Amino acid sequence: MRIWEGTKHFVAGPIWSIGAGFVIGLFFGHPMLFLDSGTVIKSITDETLKYASLQEFESDKLLNLYLVWRYVSYLIPFAMYPLLWLIPYCAILYLGFRRSLLSQCLPIMIFSLLYLYFMAKGYLGPYYDRATMLLFPGFCVLVGIACNDLRSRLRKQRTITILLVSTFCLVVGSSVVFDLAYVQAMQQRDARTVLREDLHTMIGESFATIGVSPYDSYIYTVMPAVDPLKSEKVRIQLQDPEQKADFFLMGLSEQFDSAWLNAIIRRVEKQGAFRYEKTYIVRPKIFGRELQLARFPRDMTYPFPTILLFRG
Repeated sequence: MRIWEGTKHFVAGPIWSIGAGFVIGLFFGHPMLFLDSGTVIKSITDETLKYASLQEFESDKLLNLYLVWRYVSYLIPFAMYPLLWLIPYCAILYLGFRRSLLSQCLPIMIFSLLYLYFMAKGYLGPYYDRATMLLFPGFCVLVGIACNDLRSRLRKQRTITILLVSTFCLVVGSSVVFDLAYVQAMQQRDARTVLREDLHTMIGESFATIGVSPYDSYIYTVMPAVDPLKSEKVRIQLQDPEQKADFFLMGLSEQFDSAWLNAIIRRVEKQGAFRYEKTYIVRPKIFGRELQLARFPRDMTYPFPTILLFRG
């Protein structure tokens, strides 16, 4: 009987709160979902579904939570790099043992779990940290509830309070330092700009053919650098490394460690048409030390493409 009463209370409370909040949030966030549903449905079927991993919702894969775990263990921690993710994770763990606070936390936790499940399994794969952004406001609320409860419980325990506040500031401060370094790196001269100026100097007034590897998002890694150079004397063409040209460019949307880059360079040089000239890349620096972004999600390496220049 007690279980039945608890179930009725749960359905009457958090479930309806989540449902009503979800519908209201959708309307205020994007009213056209309701006012022009035909266009929205067409956009979803023609565009959005191309990026959906519908096979993950087949009956034999519904309980496969590997992708969900990748979001929890990889995407979210890197989206809150380096240590900030520890705060919401610890807050959720703490609130899970505070039964008196579950009525406040449960709607947010249920929404977060449902969103995480459907997004992790349905959106391509664990490559883009932007897919986790909708979880962060809920994380902030949960952290606030946990901090408020801890403050009231530890009011007379000064030493523990100072220790927790110091740890909190250290964790937040590490992410602030990283964010400042990241923003500062984005303000530097873009690798594509430097490459374009170097090519302009090397070509001068002579005729030249620039080959571009047609792989790995070359449209945004390489083409912005070479398109302005196109003229009657300078020809741009998509090609493989075995074809001949005066220059050959390979753009990489992700950052790789030196071993991977050397392997790529050797593979191109092995074709016999080009020799390696230079690597163009910008990396964030903290206290003068470059940060390696090789393991970061693609969203976070997008502003810092790697471009390899070869000469014929």
